[in-house]
Order: sequence, then structure tokens, then C-alpha cells
Amino acid sequence: MKHPDDLLQWPDEAAAELGLSPDTLQTRRRDGDSPQLYAPTSRVLVTTRGDLLAWVKSKAVPADYKCREGTK
Repeated sequence: MKHPDDLLQWPDEAAAELGLSPDTLQTRRRDGDSPQLYAPTSRVLVTTRGDLLAWVKSKAVPADYKCREGTK
């Protein structure tokens, strides 16, 4: 069962959870826009399902929001 405290490897598992490419998440991070990340070692970054969900929820749009043409 998925739990908010589950750790997700950054960026691969986090990207898979959202249906995005790891490159897209890395670009967002480079631009200063990413979920809370944790570094259990100097070579590994992780996030939690809860932090990923909070980050997505911070992107709420109004009901009349129009996506770019061709957006899924």
C-alpha cells in the first residue's frame, strides 16, 4: 500500500509517480521548482510521496484555467 512517508528516488521514481520524464523534473529543480528533497548520502536524493503530493497541490489552477493546445 502506498504511504505518504514512502521514499522515492529522485528523479526516476518521483517522475514515474507523476508520469513525467526524469529530465523534466531535473529541469524544474534547476529552475528552483521542486518538492522537498533529502540527501541521505552525498550522492543520493530522495523525496517522499507526501512531499511530492504537496508540491503538486501547490500548483493549483483556477477552474477556468486553459491548458496549452495539445496538452493531455
